Amino acid sequence: MTQRPEAWKDGRRVRGLRVMMRQVREARGALAAWWNRLWGYDLFISYSRRDALSYAQQLDRMLTAAGFLCFRDEDRVWAGDHLPSKLLTAARRSRVLLVVLSPQALDSDWVKAELATYLAVEGERQVIPLFFDPRHPEGLPDAFGRLRDYLGLYEAYDRLHQAEPESRLLEEIRRRFQGIRQRTLRRGTLAALALGLGGTAMVGWSQLQQARAETIQRQWRERAVGFLQAHRNDMAEVALARAHAAGAATGEEDLQRQYRDARAGRMLVPMRTLDVSPSARLHHWDAWKDEPYAVLYENASGKLELDFQGTRRALPSCPTEPRVTSRSEWLAWACDRVLYRIRLDSPDAVVQSALAQEPEELSFSARELRLLERTGTQVHVRGLNEETLAEQWKTFFPLESPQALVHLCPGGDFLAYAITADARALHLHRWQLDASVASTVSVPFQEDLQALNAGGVDLGSVTQDAHCGRFILSYAPWTWFGRTTQDFRWLLLAWGDVPPVRALEPGLREPRLVERSTGSEAVYLSDSRDLRRLPVVPPMVVAPEVRTLASGVQSFAVWSPPGEDAPLQLLSMNADDLEVHDADALRARYPVGVDEVLRIRVSADGTFIAVEGRERLFIWKRAVSSTPEGIPALDVLSRELGVRLLEDGSFRYTAIEEAPRAASRTDPPPEHER
Repeated sequence: MTQRPEAWKDGRRVRGLRVMMRQVREARGALAAWWNRLWGYDLFISYSRRDALSYAQQLDRMLTAAGFLCFRDEDRVWAGDHLPSKLLTAARRSRVLLVVLSPQALDSDWVKAELATYLAVEGERQVIPLFFDPRHPEGLPDAFGRLRDYLGLYEAYDRLHQAEPESRLLEEIRRRFQGIRQRTLRRGTLAALALGLGGTAMVGWSQLQQARAETIQRQWRERAVGFLQAHRNDMAEVALARAHAAGAATGEEDLQRQYRDARAGRMLVPMRTLDVSPSARLHHWDAWKDEPYAVLYENASGKLELDFQGTRRALPSCPTEPRVTSRSEWLAWACDRVLYRIRLDSPDAVVQSALAQEPEELSFSARELRLLERTGTQVHVRGLNEETLAEQWKTFFPLESPQALVHLCPGGDFLAYAITADARALHLHRWQLDASVASTVSVPFQEDLQALNAGGVDLGSVTQDAHCGRFILSYAPWTWFGRTTQDFRWLLLAWGDVPPVRALEPGLREPRLVERSTGSEAVYLSDSRDLRRLPVVPPMVVAPEVRTLASGVQSFAVWSPPGEDAPLQLLSMNADDLEVHDADALRARYPVGVDEVLRIRVSADGTFIAVEGRERLFIWKRAVSSTPEGIPALDVLSRELGVRLLEDGSFRYTAIEEAPRAASRTDPPPEHER
């Protein structure tokens, strides 16, 4: 292996030393730049280039070698008449201004500007004038008059031309600057200490605030969990929005997920409350163009009113209880032998028509207004033009018994139906629009009424589905010696089923047939006020299992959206809460606090709900289903839900108020409540 000569090795060492020295210079430059940014400059040398350039350069080198950080501008060729920003910044951030007062400096606008800029900064300003004329400072021009307040240094005029600052200047500047630097370092140390203490305090305060925010968030999240377990979903949403408003830095992802779960359970939002006279009752309820309306009726006075779009209008009074129906913008009612019709977009224009007799029932079909009239053993059904109330067609059907139950079919292929009974069977008759002969089915009673010495039956009430295919019927046997005191029997009669009839439990109330696509036949209240659901069962099952959904129910309504494929949804009201159920469980609860609920009404499109109390009508709306992008602000969410969070942590519905406690009523209830 070839040996390298010693000279080559020495050269390599020299090159390495040069690189190291260059790195040291770069480090010093970086350190100086950092120091300048942090503390500024020790000295700012102000001079005139016309006669003091060389002197200022030599003075700068001498002071820099002595350890001072100096700023001296080397380029006086500027655009415009203003000092550049770099020069202004350096002047403001220098601790001492050293002014070289050469003869040309006294006429220099730049030296004057640098002096003015430096002295304009608030705080302690130190200036060292360097005089070359023994008549100064008394003989200074007015522009430099403020220099008379500072103790200057004197230099011989020859030194200026020779560019050789006297060494004593360095010692004098060092002596004067030493006190300035010590004061600056003391202030800097105190400022750094205060900054450190302030930063520590801020960090501690921030940590304290963060801990407090996390505590508030945890408390409200725990409350939200309790609300969700109690099915009070709207309150859970508000609690989670309050937790989000705490501003905690942790747990945001879980909080967002928890809010989405609560938001998915939003069912209802409160709208407003209508005051109702103690003697008036809600007689009809529906909606048009996303606005609910109510028809109120006073049985004693016959007063009839329409409440729509925040305005209550008086309608023609009716001495007997009117029969009311509606569809879209049409509202019609029959009072004795007069038929009235209005459009909701022009409610003051009332169209009326005289009738030959008082109708038993009226309803809107897709094409006209239909009236059902009854005379002895005949039923007359008429179709009227909804605009003019002129008769378009008329048909009649015979009845087997004057005690028959007769009703119009709300939809489907049938016009009307009738139910009659004898001691042996029930007989169901249905008429189509274009047929005068009814299709009939007879259903034998499951009990031997003759063994009870019954001479027949009394038909009570009947309710049908939308297609007149299924019916819930009540009846009671009677004997030749008088009526029995036995309870009414209840039957589910289904056209085409095998068997077509099913016995229901006695004493049930408010039966409602629902679409079989929901997995249920009917819902009703039991004698003990339990809300029960009758499931769809296979054929030949006479006594199907009944499922209880709620107890202590004052009233309920079917809330399923329109359509055969819609799931089953129910609304019920107990002593405290308005509840939403599906086919199997409770889904949401709203603490309304109505003392006594007379009835729950749902608009035809399922959008609006009316909870009728004795003196108030509480209006709710179906919540719009949507996926939230995040947790909204608390005030925004409160407006959406109609719920306000009080200072004590409780909640209050802002859209509705608690109904007043009504006095007990001794007179019998109106007919429509019995």
